[in-house]
Amino acid sequence: MTGTEYDHRAPTTEESSASKINNERANLRTAVPIIGSDGIEQHRERFENCGSCTFFRKPNVCQIVEGPVTDDQVCNWIQGRTGNKDDEEARKYSLDDVRSFVWGMMKEQPYQHKVVDVEFTPVGWLILIEDTADPPHYFSLSLNFHIEHTSLEHHWTQEEVDAITRIGKQMNFKPPTNFVEAEKLYGLGEISTEEFEPFKRAREAAKESN
Repeated sequence: MTGTEYDHRAPTTEESSASKINNERANLRTAVPIIGSDGIEQHRERFENCGSCTFFRKPNVCQIVEGPVTDDQVCNWIQGRTGNKDDEEARKYSLDDVRSFVWGMMKEQPYQHKVVDVEFTPVGWLILIEDTADPPHYFSLSLNFHIEHTSLEHHWTQEEVDAITRIGKQMNFKPPTNFVEAEKLYGLGEISTEEFEPFKRAREAAKESN
């Protein structure tokens, strides 16, 4: 397998003391082919499983999920062994508050793919992504990869990143990313009707299309 950005550096003291993600939150499960709503088999989990994940260590250890795991399982925080190196020159912006930055992205959703969670793990910060497949596919990105990608491919500037971070700093809870989360927060009075309405409309539109 190719190397990854995690293979050639020792974890920081802070990373070494971080807790692993529990199996339930990670959605650890057996990797099986998925059938979409169109009835077509999607082969993604046949080839994307713990055995091909950068965090898997034989025979049953994961660097970020409690486990134990086997190579034929998969979880939402999977990262393929892409061989991307930590490239300092690609870091066009810096962050002083990662969680606020990601919460800001979760509220603004600047991607077609949704940002749905963030966690500090024994290998550093991981950002959880939900794609547009049906049903959705989940995978994680390292902070290094995210910075490199958004800098080079999307041309994000420090000013834009700072603006997103300021949005996250104003929040004292993780922003909702789906109807269930939004409905719960709305019922608790944590979000306004104006903030809840887009989730409600998306839910109703999905029902009408089925």
